Amino acid sequence: MRIAFAADVHGNETTWRKFINVHKYIKGINVLIMGGDLTGKMLVPIFKQSDGSYVCHFNVDYHIRSEKELNDLCNTIRFSGGYPYVTTEEEWKNLTHEDRDRIMEEQMRETLSRWIRMADENVPKDIQIIMNPGNDDSPVVDEIIKESDRVIYPLDKVVRLDDHHEMISCEYVNPTPWKTPRELPEDELLKLLESKLNGVSVDMDHLICNFHAPPYNSGLDNAPELDKDLRPKHGVKGISIIPVGSKAVRTFIEKYQPKLGLHGHIHESSAARKIGKTLCVNPGSGYMEGTLRLYVIDVEKDRIKDHWRITG
Repeated sequence: MRIAFAADVHGNETTWRKFINVHKYIKGINVLIMGGDLTGKMLVPIFKQSDGSYVCHFNVDYHIRSEKELNDLCNTIRFSGGYPYVTTEEEWKNLTHEDRDRIMEEQMRETLSRWIRMADENVPKDIQIIMNPGNDDSPVVDEIIKESDRVIYPLDKVVRLDDHHEMISCEYVNPTPWKTPRELPEDELLKLLESKLNGVSVDMDHLICNFHAPPYNSGLDNAPELDKDLRPKHGVKGISIIPVGSKAVRTFIEKYQPKLGLHGHIHESSAARKIGKTLCVNPGSGYMEGTLRLYVIDVEKDRIKDHWRITG
């Protein structure tokens, strides 16, 4: 079985398009897994003017005068991980915080539904597609994936990947400075992870764990240390780097020793490491540049034959 695993696209359509077309460049993929943090973080207003033109500030100032230019600008925003929203300056000024949240959720729905249609059209039917939300994603994500007949939503089930291997998944992470929607204290997170074992019918040598949080102090979880204002701290040698992964995930892996751990969440820490018998990978994320970072893992019944990372 050949697994292609990525995470943390954060609404970047360039990265998503690369992900659903990776089978054209890497032959023999059986399972495509997108492991969380699917949605973007920016709602970008495009203001319609009285003369029919549009203005927008997105990195630079735009003043566009045709529908083609408007469509091109919308694609530029989508391909950078944002959601374009055509409005007027007066309407935008009068929107409440709740209004903007509602519009963001509508954009997330539309974009994710379109992405799933794109995946259905581009990925051969004999390749499983698995997608789950991450800690940054709202409940809208779960609803959209569950509606699909093509994409597997893995969070509430044990997913059988082939004749020998099953997978359990968890989108929750240990607490972060950003207080994202899906965080738990470490003790509660460990209980949740262990509850995922209910229904697993294979032994640990044939279990794959798709846990969004990487294990603590594993080399997959190094990130800048932040001060109280969420700015990177500096030491003698530059920015201070510390492990920020989950101790609960580390404890689970050390205790149960599954065959493979698939992780994301920490964009800066692309790596593969062994914890006991368990191979753990984090492809990292280059969504801000439209770069796909992905691990390919060749899994045999009795071993992991090979694994490598691609970036592009």
